[in-house]
Amino acid sequence: MDELTKTVIERGDLAHLALFLWATGATGLLVWTLKELVAALPPGVPLAIEAPCRATAELPALERAKRAYRALTALVED
Repeated sequence: MDELTKTVIERGDLAHLALFLWATGATGLLVWTLKELVAALPPGVPLAIEAPCRATAELPALERAKRAYRALTALVED
């Protein structure tokens, strides 16, 4: 048993451990599902991404689009 699990069990905080495991599993499933959906699209199909982010809100639209494209490409190629 890894150290984190052992510590949580010793503290009697099983509900938080269960919630953490559920959340990480659900997030992983979502990422996998999105990756598969995007990979199944025919080549050349336009894909729009709307993901507002305060950290990049001040950047020009073209720069935000380039970053989104790079992130999506990295996701599909993994």
